[in-house]
Amino acid sequence: MVRSPLLRALGFALVALSACAAPLEDGETGAEAALSGRVAEGTVVETTTALRIRRTPSTESSANILGLLPVGTEVRVMESLPTNGFYKVELLDERLARKIKQRGGWVFGEYLTGEGEEPELPADGEGDADGDQDPDGDATPEPVRELTARFVSKNCVPMKDDQNQYMRPTIDEFVINGNGNVTHAALGINSDALPYGTLVRIPEIDQKQAIANRGRSVLFKVVKTGDAPASEPLTATLCTMASGFLPPAGSEITLQIVSE
Repeated sequence: MVRSPLLRALGFALVALSACAAPLEDGETGAEAALSGRVAEGTVVETTTALRIRRTPSTESSANILGLLPVGTEVRVMESLPTNGFYKVELLDERLARKIKQRGGWVFGEYLTGEGEEPELPADGEGDADGDQDPDGDATPEPVRELTARFVSKNCVPMKDDQNQYMRPTIDEFVINGNGNVTHAALGINSDALPYGTLVRIPEIDQKQAIANRGRSVLFKVVKTGDAPASEPLTATLCTMASGFLPPAGSEITLQIVSE
């Protein structure tokens, strides 16, 4: 059978397209390339396909797969530069976070899309959305007293506060969205030495480079208390994804009480 020149041309084109098709890294279905290179920390993006979320930025092992994110899942970028094409992200959907037992992980940038701009931080002394002064402003009172505690945990996804809500907001949210939308970060302690609503600062965290570079002191609000015996040491639990925001586990930290 003699094929027409047009049919032969179409056949060659199909073969060429098949040969050039790239493998689908971590997505379940095809999607146009999206995020690559530097992305502002705090940018909210969404998945363009069913997308695996992993413990590490690698596809070498299926053991590091935490779960599958549905199409259109919104996540917050936590590190501006990708690693092996993966971005470290935080889940905004509490249900998904509980399902995979993690606040976030790594997802492949080719299947993420979004615009996102560098989050705007307030100038020193400007009021927040509720009319309160900035934590670094002159109107903030000096600490009335100090307590020493031991930092014990940073994985707060399963933990609920005294209002039966999950431990939010995180330190990340305070730093990224500290423009009036988030006025504090959540703090849990193992006793009732500090009542719910107590506001504190932790110098050991303010001195961290990731925080110091922002030019803002982190204000914490006690949202979870316990009933540990007085003989037990005071321990504090904080929530974050970025390890650079936290002191080493088990280290001693200072709670500077601003108001009770």
